[in-house]
Amino acid sequence: MVATLDFSDDMAELTVELKKAGKLDDEKPKGIAAREAAEVAARQGVADEKRMPNIWNNPFPEWSLETGGSMFFIPDAERYAWSPSLPPPPPPSMLGRRRLRLKPRLPLTLSNHRYKDEHPNIWPPDQFSPTQDHYKSFEQKLLTYDLYKGCVESLAKMPRQEFAKDDYRHRLKFGSFMESALRGSVAWRNWRRRESRKRKNEEQRKQKEREAEARRKLEKERKQKLAEEALRLAQDDDD
Repeated sequence: MVATLDFSDDMAELTVELKKAGKLDDEKPKGIAAREAAEVAARQGVADEKRMPNIWNNPFPEWSLETGGSMFFIPDAERYAWSPSLPPPPPPSMLGRRRLRLKPRLPLTLSNHRYKDEHPNIWPPDQFSPTQDHYKSFEQKLLTYDLYKGCVESLAKMPRQEFAKDDYRHRLKFGSFMESALRGSVAWRNWRRRESRKRKNEEQRKQKEREAEARRKLEKERKQKLAEEALRLAQDDDD
């Protein structure tokens, strides 16, 4: 049996000698020093109560690797920046499949026609027939995509502007690149045809309105002349 050595009496005598020599100060630390001394004393007391050394003997347990993944783990800035603090959680199944947790259905008496298969339809579903709004929104997306694509291609071809006075010429060159890029777009081609057709129809409508207005004006003038002629003839008959 190994005898344990007790140095408590020697340490007490050494403390008395140091106090007599004036090398120990009996004044207690204040402020932050007092707080740090209390922390160290508490940790030392916890460590002294245990017989075998463990991770709690470290004065800073949050910096020890053994506490990684626990509530006391606080990663450093570099470790936190380069990798996640904790590994990803294991899969719910050993085979890697994730179990779907579906919400249970209500009884038919309470569901109130909430699910489609409560009243199954034996007829095939109606085919998708897009409306005019669907066509318009899809065409708008295609126009936007082709426009952005043309902008990217044109910017890649554009030379660097050297002088501020060449700004207008630079813009014209960018516009020519955009026209050449959008010339092969089917969506923009259809849009241009439709817009030109709209302009032609609008011009024809305005032309018809002008012609109708001219005819109404001529008819009004003719009726006015006939009325003046009839009035003149009536005055001649009276005379």
